This record gives sequence, structure tokens and C-alpha cells, in this order.
Amino acid sequence: MPTALKSYFDTILLSLEGCYLVLKQWRYLLIALLSGAVIAGLLYTIVNWSSTWPLLSSPLLPFLDRLALLVDLPRLAVINHGLPMLLVAIVQGAAISLLIYNSRTGKKVDTKSMNGSILASAVASHGLGCSVCGTSLLLPIIGLFGASGMYAAADTLAMYINLIALTVGLIALLRLGYISYANYQSQAYLQSKSNN
Repeated sequence: MPTALKSYFDTILLSLEGCYLVLKQWRYLLIALLSGAVIAGLLYTIVNWSSTWPLLSSPLLPFLDRLALLVDLPRLAVINHGLPMLLVAIVQGAAISLLIYNSRTGKKVDTKSMNGSILASAVASHGLGCSVCGTSLLLPIIGLFGASGMYAAADTLAMYINLIALTVGLIALLRLGYISYANYQSQAYLQSKSNN
């Protein structure tokens, strides 16, 4: 195996190990799950703003019902948009958790990974939505170019956009995992030195 390819695979393995070492700690796993749920609910709200905002802002809807709707948004996101939404939300939640870990331990924020994570969320929000229902954010962009025949292919295009968002999110997650591995090993070394 060529040296560059082996080095690339070693980097990926260290990145995955760094993700595992951080996410096996209960507080970072909880942060990842909660932030993933918030991101799923947020993406769903952005895509379906025309149906959720009137309910949330209605004075006739009791406060507890509004709260129940807000809590139910991540479930609705996964049911209506399926696996791409779930995967993007999980990757983004894990990236946020690793970013918090790295900022606590390394005292330095990796701006490239943070920008990649934000970019993945932005790209995912454009790819989600229903072209038939009119909730897709992609259709107005296609309409700007006068390509009305592209409306038929909007769902296929949205799938590719979601795959791009997932790829960008995974790259940011792997980069954060690599930094997390280095920070974790550094913390373990400092702790073993202080014990001796």
C-alpha cells in the first residue's frame, strides 16, 4: 500500500477513535443527542415555516400545546424527511459535541471544522423540503434560472444536495475527531504525569 494512502487511512482511524473517545463520555453524548434533536427541529422549522409559524404564534393555542409542538419537531423532521435529515442531524450534533470538547480541553477553536459544520447545515436546509407541497427551499432557486422543467427533478436534486451536506458534515466531524484524539491523548499524558 502506498505511504500516502496508508497515512490517509491512519488519519481516518485516529479521527474515528477520537470521536469514540469523546462520545463515550455521557455528557458529550448527551450534548450530541440534544444538539442533534435541536438541529433536526430547526431544519424542519426552516423548511416548513409556513405551517409551523402560524401554530406557534397563534394566541388561541395554549402554551403547553405550543411547547408540545416544539418538542415534537425533531420527530416530525425524521418522519417527513427520513434518513437524510436524521443523518445530517446526528453528524451535526456529534460535531457540536466534539467542538465543545475541543474548546474545553485545547483552549483553541478549530474554525475550519466549525465553518464546515455550519456549511453542512446550510446546504442541508436547502436540500430538504417537499417540492410538491411547495416547502422546498430549492424550488425558488431553480425558478430564478427559468428552468421550470427542473421542478420535476427537484426531489432527485434535493437528494444529491443532502448527500453533499452529509459529506461536508462528515469531513468536519473527522477533522474534529482527529483534533479530539490529540487533545484526549494530551490530557491523558498530563494526568499520568500529575499522578506520578
